[in-house]
Amino acid sequence: MKLPENTLLEIKSLNLCLPDTKTKQKKVILKNINLNLTKGKSHALVGESGSGKSMICNTILGLEPSNAETEGSILFDNYNLLKKPYPDTVRGRKIAYIPQNPITSLNPVKNVKDHIFETLEIHEPQLNLSERLNYARELLLSLQLQNWEKVLNSYAFELSGGMCQRIMIALALCGKPELLLADEPTTALDVMVQAEIAYLLLEIIKKKNLTLLLISHDLALVAQMAEYIWVLKDGEIQEAGRLKEVFANPESQYTQTLIKALT
Repeated sequence: MKLPENTLLEIKSLNLCLPDTKTKQKKVILKNINLNLTKGKSHALVGESGSGKSMICNTILGLEPSNAETEGSILFDNYNLLKKPYPDTVRGRKIAYIPQNPITSLNPVKNVKDHIFETLEIHEPQLNLSERLNYARELLLSLQLQNWEKVLNSYAFELSGGMCQRIMIALALCGKPELLLADEPTTALDVMVQAEIAYLLLEIIKKKNLTLLLISHDLALVAQMAEYIWVLKDGEIQEAGRLKEVFANPESQYTQTLIKALT
């Protein structure tokens, strides 16, 4: 399937190898990955644990292992992100990351205010303390955290998993990104909170006209959130296309098995 031309990020023929200390050979982790993210759309990269989903996400962010050998290109703003050094204007700014375990991602000795203010100091250094406070208030309210003052002065261990994930989304939005990478963003949450976070992410994407790449093994979540899908197995893409078309008529045996497992 040919994706729309309005592309934000394009991965071309990406290969990634790591040295195997036991066999002294190179271990291929990603094989000929081709992927296009369309501006303003929601995309999903799915597959079982160990399939290479998070490695693709890390490589987009320039956070692949230091001993990794890569080939191909990851084009963003007409720049190949595989080139070193990784541009300071991209990670955390134009491309933001939402991790899968928000509670362990937040510093336990810093409250929410510390986290947001530190992030704003990097991305919006022109703001004074009063302006940062107003910025934080608007962010938290937009994420349905009505008791924002109490939340702002709370630590991660004082908040629920769903509230912590909202804080991680707030931190990701501080840089005013164009692309959100959400790596299993609902894994550590209960079913009801998962649905709330999924709905919230979709609302943010729509309101701010952002592009989303959801990394997940949960086809039910993917069906709820994504317009385009890539199915990954053992570091190779098995199938790609519009989600509705792939679900209605999966071509690869692996995709068929995943969908059967869902039903």
